[in-house]
Amino acid sequence: MRRFNLYFIALIVYLVAFATWWIILLNKQITEVAELRKSDLLEGTACQENDSSGCLKALEKNANDLRREQTMIATEGFVFLSLLIAGLVMVRNTYMKERKLNLQQKNFILSVSHELRTPLAAMRLSTETLKKRELTKEQTERVLSANMEEIDRLTGLLDKVFVTTKLDQESYTLEFASIDLSNLISGLASRFQEIKQVKLLTDIEEDIRVVSDSQVLEIVVMNLLDNAVKYGMGKDITVHLCQQGNNGILKVIDQGLGIPDAEKKEVFQRFYRLEDEEYKGVEGTGLGLFIVKELLTKIDSTVSIANNSPSGSVINVEVKCLEERSK
Repeated sequence: MRRFNLYFIALIVYLVAFATWWIILLNKQITEVAELRKSDLLEGTACQENDSSGCLKALEKNANDLRREQTMIATEGFVFLSLLIAGLVMVRNTYMKERKLNLQQKNFILSVSHELRTPLAAMRLSTETLKKRELTKEQTERVLSANMEEIDRLTGLLDKVFVTTKLDQESYTLEFASIDLSNLISGLASRFQEIKQVKLLTDIEEDIRVVSDSQVLEIVVMNLLDNAVKYGMGKDITVHLCQQGNNGILKVIDQGLGIPDAEKKEVFQRFYRLEDEEYKGVEGTGLGLFIVKELLTKIDSTVSIANNSPSGSVINVEVKCLEERSK
């Protein structure tokens, strides 16, 4: 990449130098032509017959023609060079975006392969254990519970891929209905705690209603909670819901390392994963927040990220409430 940038800079320098040389050369040529015309005028009838008025007019016209030609060459050269450089910059930016997307897709394939292989290997091992060893009832239940966790993990991964595919094909259909958002969030938080065996701190205002798609909101909330657990470094996670004006405000707050300001928008891109070394071991596909943003856009809602104090992130989701959507 560094070599590519050096080549690009060298090309721009060459083009500027070439255009400058071209302008200087043409300017020199038209100046020489103007000097020849001036000599012809001085030797002409008007100047030879002491017609000072006619001679001066002819010389002034020659000088004006020279200035006009010089201006035309400089302007055309500048416009041509600007358009050429702008085109090259656009090509470079397109190349960089494609390269970045290809790298993200490659990382996605590697991540998916790993996320598929790991639970399958774990389930194979536990199944072989059940087959080859005589286990107590308690041991058998532990093995089966571990298998169920791996199955849930695989299901979650496949669900993300499935939702992403539907979003790409624009075949994701919405079913709007009146929903008690407070009950929905409370239920999802409880279910998530049971499935993931984690503790969530909840601060949920009651009787907040929205007209929305319950499946979309469920996917959004579960993805946000899953992300908070992955990147929360094992610290407390808070789920806060309140109403502001005609909108419901959901905040999922963790106390992990947080997200750098430069990456707060990029994390919503498809396949994007944080580059921080602390997060290298975190499993994921880079689809969670992409799905969140795309689905919220479909229900006229928004998501943003802010810094938590003293550390971590606050994911803010703004959902339109009943009164706002019914207008």
